[in-house]
Amino acid sequence: MSSVQILKKIYQEEGISYGKTSYYLDNYLCPFDVNNMRLLDIGGADGTFALYLHLVRGGRVDVLDEYAGHGACASNYEKLLLRKKELCITGMKIIRTDVHDASLPSEYYDVIYLRNCLHHIFLPGESITNVKILMHKIYTWVRAGGLLVIGEVDPMVFWRLLPPIRHRVGPKCTFKDKSYWTHWSHSAEQSGFIFKQIQWCVPYPLRSFKSILGNKLTRFFLGGSHVLTFTKG
Repeated sequence: MSSVQILKKIYQEEGISYGKTSYYLDNYLCPFDVNNMRLLDIGGADGTFALYLHLVRGGRVDVLDEYAGHGACASNYEKLLLRKKELCITGMKIIRTDVHDASLPSEYYDVIYLRNCLHHIFLPGESITNVKILMHKIYTWVRAGGLLVIGEVDPMVFWRLLPPIRHRVGPKCTFKDKSYWTHWSHSAEQSGFIFKQIQWCVPYPLRSFKSILGNKLTRFFLGGSHVLTFTKG
């Protein structure tokens, strides 16, 4: 059995959709060639994304996570270690620390991505200065011409206003801890990154209509999930 087949088996056993994972990564978070690139997954948790990008897409991925607190429980660390062992992966570093305290080589990574973790790192109303400090730190880790990619959810979506729909569509999603995409974009740009694009994510079941639904208007009804991409000049 190949490594990719083993990965699919692991996903299936843990209730993770391989199709949804590949759709999101290939179309939104990393729609570019990552083969042999150095990537850093900040807030990578159990490594679902990192393992796919490493095994299927050929990226050289490291995972940075404190593995403590909401959204980063210690069990995810044990799960990632087990997955690495089962897949015989030796080239993936797991950096177990708070991103604020991390000390990484300057201009080392080609791509650094954060998916649904910034709203865990920063509480609503937290000083924009604190966000800029972290963005500047990340800036030093990215090589010239490299990318910063941020995947988050906007607080303004239609179904958050209607509890019956919210409980059915996103029972585990809360909005009090979310910030608008402009909050992250301004912080990244003021730290030196150059804004490249924003993509509004079309849910996997509606992927056939991606070309007509992936816009700012429909995101209000589809969930507000977006991906911001920046480059380091």
